[in-house]
Amino acid sequence: MGVGYLSEATSVEPIKLVNGIVWGPAGRPLVCLPAQRGMTTVNVFLRVDTGEPVTELSPSVFRALGCDDIPAESRLTLGGYSNTYVRLSDQGPSSNHKDVSILGADFLGNNRGALEVDYHRQTVVIRFP
Repeated sequence: MGVGYLSEATSVEPIKLVNGIVWGPAGRPLVCLPAQRGMTTVNVFLRVDTGEPVTELSPSVFRALGCDDIPAESRLTLGGYSNTYVRLSDQGPSSNHKDVSILGADFLGNNRGALEVDYHRQTVVIRFP
């Protein structure tokens, strides 16, 4: 995706066009967005899941953002969109996405995102007005 996972990011302006990939044997849409909390901004890979109502971040993302104590939920800037509600991803023994962050339907709906997934070309595009 052109950047390292949890590498330092510079952009905190709202992103209007996000390009991603269809990833893995299950063909999951994957995008990269900058996440900012305080003065720290990192590149986060997120699996796009419109069936998930809430955006979830993994413990490693919270640690990379400088959280000494990992919160169960928080508000931060994601993709340049401030006051984004996120919660800690399910880390239980039956979790099927340990340490994977999820871009949920809430983020797309709140920011009027239009998602396009082309499984043949293995591309993902999210457009924001």
